[in-house]
Amino acid sequence: MLLLRKAGGRRFRVSWNCRKYRVSILRSIRFVNDEAKLNTRYRSSLMAALEAEGWALESDGLFENGRPRLKTMLGIALGFGPALLSSNMRTNLFALACFWRRGLVILNGLGRHRQSSLLRRLVLLLLAVSHRKRVAVQNYADYRYFCRYGRGPALRWVPGSGGTKKECGPPGVYLVVQRDDKLASVAADLRRLLGSLQLTHPLIVVGCTDSAAVAATLPGIPVDVVGYLPSSDIFRHGGIFLQPGGYGEGFPHALADAITSRMAILISDMEYLRYGLHRLGCRLTPVCDGWSQLEVPEEARRSVTAETVNRSYVELLTQAVRKGRA
Repeated sequence: MLLLRKAGGRRFRVSWNCRKYRVSILRSIRFVNDEAKLNTRYRSSLMAALEAEGWALESDGLFENGRPRLKTMLGIALGFGPALLSSNMRTNLFALACFWRRGLVILNGLGRHRQSSLLRRLVLLLLAVSHRKRVAVQNYADYRYFCRYGRGPALRWVPGSGGTKKECGPPGVYLVVQRDDKLASVAADLRRLLGSLQLTHPLIVVGCTDSAAVAATLPGIPVDVVGYLPSSDIFRHGGIFLQPGGYGEGFPHALADAITSRMAILISDMEYLRYGLHRLGCRLTPVCDGWSQLEVPEEARRSVTAETVNRSYVELLTQAVRKGRA
């Protein structure tokens, strides 16, 4: 409540529920991503978990159709209001650069820029000034690197964005989930495995849409390109999930889904280490040079479920909001 005095000496009162306003701001989250649709595609279960706890949510894309939304970015940089929750590299760099804003940054892999020393130095620099945020690192190898060389907010390794159980297809059919722009990066690893197997069915390729490009990238390997499918249907055409290496993912959504769905999984030995699956208690049975079948104990399976992972993100976000009030 504000007490004001007129020039003539008469007083009057103006009421303003400052506490209520402050509480509403502190219980609000602004999800920012390269495109708003990616929040719905990859963060829907986390959004549902936050809404169930009474958080108010907003969703924004900062690079819609590949173009930066400068007005939205300026509003976030100069404004107050909801804490930020960001993912995807470009958006993460922007969120970290706004070091005065509280929130949670989810580092979900460096992608094709994994070997870039310039990008790593930039991330280390931004981490050093981002004391009002919490940072979750999905890739275990990246987590070890940034813990070793970084200064700034406490980092936590969180294995992925949370898997959900899905219906699986025929047990003898191999299946890979990729995108057109990622397939070339993992093709050499896939060819090494598939060249050693006796395929009785074509390889099911989910997520890619250019059949001619897929065939050219995987010459001599029979493929069935089924295109982009709804999340609930990505495993309906196959029962053996393949996780190749070469792109630099954080912890693939499809891998977490495959683990949660109890699929048979063949994984690149290098990715097994980078994703930290050995830290979760998983084991390998060799299949060919550089590839193994993944054995997942129940405790490890629970560690990558949406329920467990979202609990970690909610905890980190709550810590970031409280730290911002200090």
